Amino acid sequence: MFSILTTAGQFEDAVDAYYKKEYEMAFKLLLPLAEQGNKKAQHNLGVMYKEGQGVKRDLKQAITWHTKAAEQGDSESQAVLASMYELGLEVTQDYKKAVFWYLLAAAQSDAKAQNNLGLLYLNGLGVEQDDKLAESWFKKSSEQNNSDAQCNLGHLYMLTYRDYQKAFYWYTKSAGQGNTMAQLNLATLYMRGDGVDRDEKQGFEWYRKAALGGRIDAQRIVGMIYHKGEMVPKDDIQAIEWYKKAAEQGDAKAQYNIGAIYANQEGVELDWIRAYLWTKIALKNGLNEAEKLFDFSSKQLTENQILEAERLAKECQQQSYKNCY
Repeated sequence: MFSILTTAGQFEDAVDAYYKKEYEMAFKLLLPLAEQGNKKAQHNLGVMYKEGQGVKRDLKQAITWHTKAAEQGDSESQAVLASMYELGLEVTQDYKKAVFWYLLAAAQSDAKAQNNLGLLYLNGLGVEQDDKLAESWFKKSSEQNNSDAQCNLGHLYMLTYRDYQKAFYWYTKSAGQGNTMAQLNLATLYMRGDGVDRDEKQGFEWYRKAALGGRIDAQRIVGMIYHKGEMVPKDDIQAIEWYKKAAEQGDAKAQYNIGAIYANQEGVELDWIRAYLWTKIALKNGLNEAEKLFDFSSKQLTENQILEAERLAKECQQQSYKNCY
């Protein structure tokens, strides 16, 4: 994130230029300030080097400037450095260094750092695994309305503590902010009646919200609900549309389901070439259960039709699974 918190004057002019996308001017104004020790200017130079804005992208330079700012106590740069060590971006992956920098940023109430620190404690990366410390950091971040931390608290209460009422509470807060993972899990709680009265209508609505937000597994689930006629009237057209959304994002199960729809003439004409195409793609993406329908589809085709199906499958993959229908 580009920082705007500092004194007026040259720095303010640089920020104004940055948000006007006059990146070269912003960089020119920031550089002397950064060299004079202005930690916010140093942070912003780190951002610009990392993103290649107004200067050639250079992650080593980004690290240099973020380190200078971080060592002066800039919480944003501390969090950026922590993330780079956690992920191994232009540095050797080092969870202990990630924890070090996250702790400094988290102590300054950086909500993202608090959440990420919670994840490291939860998974025992760079620190000894500790659910209670993970919970503590997630709560600090959640109290600042960080939807990822709220969702992570939901996970902790649902999967580790089996406290479904608390899981429901935190998933609801996160889902209300548009977090699609929380929406998906909230739907599951409604469907099962865990921590809340069972309500399939509410469950479906939260699945649908997650699907509209681009959540792949939710798109497939909504497609399956329409396909099977569960909770809503059976609607093969809607099923296909939702399966397509998930399939185009590489979901192997949705790809298989499209193949099955073409094989079973559900809302579409019987098309063994399309059945072959989609089951082949699902197989290539690791779904072994697609093999049976793939073999059956191939037996319905002539040699020339198989060649055509192979051509279309290759084309489909090259098009990132779009316009393959």
